[in-house]
Amino acid sequence: MTKQQKLELMGKIVTVKKVLYRTYESVEEAPWRKWREKNINPRTGWIVGFRIVYEGKYNMPRYDLFGDLGPYLSDLRPAKCVLVAFWTNLNLVRVPLDGFERGGVPKIYSDYIKEVRDAVYIRESFERKELMVLERG
Repeated sequence: MTKQQKLELMGKIVTVKKVLYRTYESVEEAPWRKWREKNINPRTGWIVGFRIVYEGKYNMPRYDLFGDLGPYLSDLRPAKCVLVAFWTNLNLVRVPLDGFERGGVPKIYSDYIKEVRDAVYIRESFERKELMVLERG
């Protein structure tokens, strides 16, 4: 993607269908950081930036004469993604370049809050066992 194409996309409304999430997998007795795609229900937001995320072998810190080398990645494999904000005070999501379409109508913030409140209410109700239906045998 060229610089001009990126500039044209900045601030545009897009409908997101896939997001990237980070996982750690053990390969050859060493953890590997990998980025996986996950399909989501379509949501609409604004493109606010571009990133390159890296996956690779996660090397544990070593201590030697020169001090702590700290954890670092080796065998790096870059993947480009787009940063999308669904609302101004919600976290950004990383979207692969093939995970969005142009256009859509963003939700208003109160709709997002309503979804979160409903999820919290359902979880708390299950904890209090108010919504659980027990089958009698």
